[in-house]
Amino acid sequence: MTRELGFSDRVFGLGAGVFFISYVALQIPGALLVERWSARRMISLTMIAWGSMTALTALVHTPSELYVARFLLGAAEPDSFPGVIVYLSHWFVCEDRAKVTSNFMSAIPLSFVIASPIAGLILGRSWPRHRRLALAFYS
Repeated sequence: MTRELGFSDRVFGLGAGVFFISYVALQIPGALLVERWSARRMISLTMIAWGSMTALTALVHTPSELYVARFLLGAAEPDSFPGVIVYLSHWFVCEDRAKVTSNFMSAIPLSFVIASPIAGLILGRSWPRHRRLALAFYS
């Protein structure tokens, strides 16, 4: 993205860091909303908002647009992890929750092992310019 849009490393780094401001600020309120409302509904809304904000990142052209897009992406994401934990706690009895939670947590590094080669194959292909802009942010 820095090469495609002409952003400096400072702009790119600040854009990557702005994400965590909204993520950290909304983590606890998001967890409380998940517990109060339906976990299934909140997970669904979070995934829709998360996907939409990720797709909107492809429309970024200026540093300020990057900062806003990353802030909104961070605001969309913090309900996902607490939502899954609450959802699992409603499905399993107390004796099985630690095992189920550990299985869920171990799936995170396993997903990196599986998805990294696939992402490398996708990013290694020659894409038209408008698709490369969207993919370049995550490389």
